Amino acid sequence: RSGLPVPTLVVHGAEDTLVPTDTSAVLEDAPGVERVVFADFRHEIHNEEGGTAVVDTVTGWIERRLGTQPE
Repeated sequence: RSGLPVPTLVVHGAEDTLVPTDTSAVLEDAPGVERVVFADFRHEIHNEEGGTAVVDTVTGWIERRLGTQPE
């Protein structure tokens, strides 16, 4: 299985009814891909109550790629 040419973060809400989680599940095991599914979150995961966890996940992932945060 080939991966994507760049490191990729996929975030998804487990309760998303517009784009079901199985659409991103195909990327989960691809090399270079990290997939995070947020339980009880719908489609607009950044706007959910608790959406700061999504922002923290995204910024943490970027910081790890830049080498500014430990794994």
